[in-house]
Amino acid sequence: MYKIILRVKRVEGNCVHGHKVGDTIVINDSRLEEGSPCLTALSSMWYRIYGMARGGDFTESIPRYKGWTEDVTTIACPDDQHRVFFEIQRVRDDRSKTKTASRK
Repeated sequence: MYKIILRVKRVEGNCVHGHKVGDTIVINDSRLEEGSPCLTALSSMWYRIYGMARGGDFTESIPRYKGWTEDVTTIACPDDQHRVFFEIQRVRDDRSKTKTASRK
């Protein structure tokens, strides 16, 4: 399991939810740990968040852009008037290592 960190990288217009460049949202084990994401933006990228948190690799199915890796990608919210671009990064959740080690 991976922790997911969303970072606002760019805002075009005025985000209705109030997102600003540099805002950070942390999701761990499908739970919100930090930040206050716009539900429209979150719902539009949930498939990628969920997949990346469970080890999925979208680099084969989605065209690669500069800076994309299996652990970092970007996605925009669907609001075409006030678009917010998010970087999605996955990092190993230390708690999952502890759970695995304790099961042995």
